Amino acid sequence: VVTSPKFTHFFQSMGDRLVIMTNTENAAANWRVENMGADFYDNPDVGLEICKMFAQQSYYYQLVPINNWQVTFFRAYPCPWELWIEDLNYNLVKLGESEQKPSYDQIVAWTEAYEDGVGVRAFQKVGKLLQDNQQRLDPDDASFALSAS
Repeated sequence: VVTSPKFTHFFQSMGDRLVIMTNTENAAANWRVENMGADFYDNPDVGLEICKMFAQQSYYYQLVPINNWQVTFFRAYPCPWELWIEDLNYNLVKLGESEQKPSYDQIVAWTEAYEDGVGVRAFQKVGKLLQDNQQRLDPDDASFALSAS
């Protein structure tokens, strides 16, 4: 849809006006700015131009498991990108912030530094992530399992 001539004309005519474009990465036809147009299979050149135009992501919020932690990405422009995890006691802990969206390698480095700093062992974080996933699938069973143990 965003590569249609109607949208292309709109983008070229917007000048310095604020345009808010919602793009959920979980949508059926999702695309990511950092993929630089590779997600636009039918027209990657137009996709690249759109990604360049919207390279400055003004608001971003995503929950995703990385390195066996529930990771939260957050950004509200012009503030830097923030990366948070949910610790073993379900408290949010800020791991770091960056002017650019943190790469996977940066996230792994931050999580490993956190684990070393507070003494988290691999089985603890894996166990928590498994419990979290079980609870998301069936909250009644998960609460029973937690109270029974």
